[in-house]
Amino acid sequence: MRQNRNIMKLIRVGVVFAGLVVANATLAGTSSAISPVGCQSGLAQLRSDTWAFKGSFTNPADFADSYAKINIAWPRITGGIAPPDTFQILSDYQTQLNALAAASPPQVDPAVAQRLVSGAQDVLDCLRVNNP
Repeated sequence: MRQNRNIMKLIRVGVVFAGLVVANATLAGTSSAISPVGCQSGLAQLRSDTWAFKGSFTNPADFADSYAKINIAWPRITGGIAPPDTFQILSDYQTQLNALAAASPPQVDPAVAQRLVSGAQDVLDCLRVNNP
């Protein structure tokens, strides 16, 4: 009788342990996999930074064009999968900022351009990871 109780306890412990292993594997798999929607915070930060550095652009039209690119990209990552053009929009944003910073004289503060280009790269990396 006592031996049966010990066997039953051992079986219960094994079942609980197996359940914990399965739950851990499930949570580990889902916690690292986010949709492009998870990249919105990075794009929101990029939008905010672009606006904050508005005064770093010597030409208001250059700022308006850069800011418009961010606003065009925004709705494209609110769904489950970012369309391929989102990558092109953000790449164009980076190219534009690099060209403005490299102009003589610079049309945007080069340090600001580098920060914004880096922020755009973070969003692109997030989208690539979460949009196989």
